[in-house]
Amino acid sequence: MKRRINILFFVGALIFVLTGCGADNENHGLSVENPQKISVWNYYNGTQAVAFENMVNQFNAGIGKEKGIIVTAVCKGSVDELSNALFASIYKEVGAEELPNIIQCYKDTAITLDDMQLLVNLDTYVGEGEKALYVDSFIEQGLLGKEKEWKLFPIAKSTEVMVLNKQEWESFARDTGTSTEELITWEGLAKAAEKYYNWSSGKAFFGRDSFATYLLTGSTELGHPICVEAEDGKVHIELDKETMRILWDNYYIPYIKGYYEHTGKFRTDDIKLGKIAAAVNSSTGCAYFPTEVPFENQEPYPIDCMVLPIPYFKGTECYVSQQGADMAVLSGTESQEYASIVFLEWFTRPEQNIEFAVQTGYLPVAREACDASVLEKRIKETNTDLGNIDIEVLKTALNELAENKVYETLEFEESFEVRGLLNRTMLEDATADCKSIEEKMASGLTREEAMQPYLGEERFEKWYQELKEAMDIIMGEQ
Repeated sequence: MKRRINILFFVGALIFVLTGCGADNENHGLSVENPQKISVWNYYNGTQAVAFENMVNQFNAGIGKEKGIIVTAVCKGSVDELSNALFASIYKEVGAEELPNIIQCYKDTAITLDDMQLLVNLDTYVGEGEKALYVDSFIEQGLLGKEKEWKLFPIAKSTEVMVLNKQEWESFARDTGTSTEELITWEGLAKAAEKYYNWSSGKAFFGRDSFATYLLTGSTELGHPICVEAEDGKVHIELDKETMRILWDNYYIPYIKGYYEHTGKFRTDDIKLGKIAAAVNSSTGCAYFPTEVPFENQEPYPIDCMVLPIPYFKGTECYVSQQGADMAVLSGTESQEYASIVFLEWFTRPEQNIEFAVQTGYLPVAREACDASVLEKRIKETNTDLGNIDIEVLKTALNELAENKVYETLEFEESFEVRGLLNRTMLEDATADCKSIEEKMASGLTREEAMQPYLGEERFEKWYQELKEAMDIIMGEQ
């Protein structure tokens, strides 16, 4: 009998201990009396920084206060500044700050941090049910390593859209019978740009930001992606010559002929100066779309933003780029890691996610929030002033991601250098060649005569071989 009582006592004590541990695990060490402080390093600027700070304040006054979490947002100004400060802290350089708990970063930085075993596996704290609340492709973008562990939490995304000077387009379309249907493909866009060039007496029609995205998504659409992941997980560079020629013919050639232009830092700058009438740029970049443009020597005239989906290559499936940095949680105490997850989950719940989206022009990441009609309703309810970002930008961007294939950038050791090269190549060649054409015209040649050396196979071959050699050097294959 005594033995039975002892056993029951032991079982009861064990249940008490396990129950107590369960309660501790549920709170993960958080205490309202002694709040856990966490910091979030980001590089939001302007309106975006203000919106993020407002969201942090909302969290601290609400669920943060209830659970015992205080979040501090620290803006580092730019991607490079954040990265420099981060690694200074990691290597404990003189004057370096204490490491943050959450950082905004792209996948290439996350891979480096993961190799240093500094990132938290988010699956440790987030269940499958909660994880399923987010768009699949956004989650997949945050999987790292051979084991595909979830290390990057999606916060807000963007993609590319085409924007046009509506007044200029309508005048051109009315006079020439050109339709927006012609802008669906890159081939159609080039032909429309030629018509515009002739109609406007020699003005360029189009330009685009992120030239690397044109090459990466375009080559994928054409069936021969530039960056290919092998079975061993290593990434190889493949430059299919026929594919590269199509990409060349649909950007370099129109550029040389004067149909495309790239002058300012961003293409919205070129639209503002009246140098082009249409552009492809980030959906968040539409915040800088101008409200007026100059007209010869007269007063500037007001314009509106017209929004269309990005073009794709004829006979292919459209690929849209998925852009926008995610958040990574750095390893710390259990209470620090858990508090970080609580904040990120709160921030990306539909209500908060939509609020941040309508204030910044970013796209939400929660499934429920990724509905154009829901976003539009929220904007009307809150009387949110998006400035020059028309609701059509958000609607178009969301529809693009829902209806097309999403291009996921492969991140590898050399990816930063590869992307940098792709951003420069072709565009730098075209810019330099245009200057040479102008010099030849100044010496007496007609434009047609001056352009001839740049329109044939020989010029493409030179660019193609130079690109291959440069890629081989980057990838260590030469």
